[in-house]
Amino acid sequence: RLYRSAPIGSQKTVRYLPCDPTRFETYVGDAHDKAGVLQWVAGIAGVASLIALWFVGSRANRAILTRKWGYPTIGRIEQIIETKNSGRPTGKGYLIWRTPDGVRGESMTHPIGKLNAIGVGAEINVYVRKGFSVWEGDVGPAKLDESRLPPVRR
Repeated sequence: RLYRSAPIGSQKTVRYLPCDPTRFETYVGDAHDKAGVLQWVAGIAGVASLIALWFVGSRANRAILTRKWGYPTIGRIEQIIETKNSGRPTGKGYLIWRTPDGVRGESMTHPIGKLNAIGVGAEINVYVRKGFSVWEGDVGPAKLDESRLPPVRR
């Protein structure tokens, strides 16, 4: 681009490596300046990725801890909401339920056909811990102790 825009007969100083003439700069310090900008861009992208990972990871961790340490109960489905993208249905949706003790919960997204097959008003298995509830369909059933021996306490 620099050569095409220059008038015929004009001169331009070029700095290059004598051992590798294919590596050159038309403006002194240009590569250094671009590297500095790229470091900032990479730093911002890294921080944004960590924030996104924290958001998603903390929700997944909270759901697993709720299944492990929470108590199982029944939730009654109040709504099935279909998600939309630019006003068009995506074919996916999520459940909203309430437990008998008043804890409200939302599921992860699932195919809308699967959720409609369950239906509004149906009862589902949920786990509740510290005012947060998760659907068993999102986190799987709790691990059952398969031992025939009773637990021994010291």
